[in-house]
Amino acid sequence: MTKKRKRYTDQFKQEAVRAVETRGNRTVAEVAESLGVPEHMLHAWKSKAKADGSASDRKESAEEELRRLRRENADLKKDRDVLVKSIAVVCHERGVRKHAANYNRDGGRPSEIGLQGQISNRSELRR
Repeated sequence: MTKKRKRYTDQFKQEAVRAVETRGNRTVAEVAESLGVPEHMLHAWKSKAKADGSASDRKESAEEELRRLRRENADLKKDRDVLVKSIAVVCHERGVRKHAANYNRDGGRPSEIGLQGQISNRSELRR
């Protein structure tokens, strides 16, 4: 005669894990006996719940990291725009024309070809 395997719902497993975590002075064996399940199953359910919980924590931290990186990216774009505008002011003061055409709005570096005709060497950029 074959013994039928008993199936437990996810809700029952969650409640059992909660009972183990809030057991007070009782042992896991006593909690298992009161629920009518083998002790090893309670340990397995508790381990699985802990692993699932840590996975959701990682997911939340990834979402937080994404928000942080997006804020940082926006700040860096603002900083870049301020620098481009300040270069425009310096170029205007020195009489250098078409400075904006030498900069890529997507964050690129100044074009060496565009600067060669207007500034003879890099030391003049520092003045």
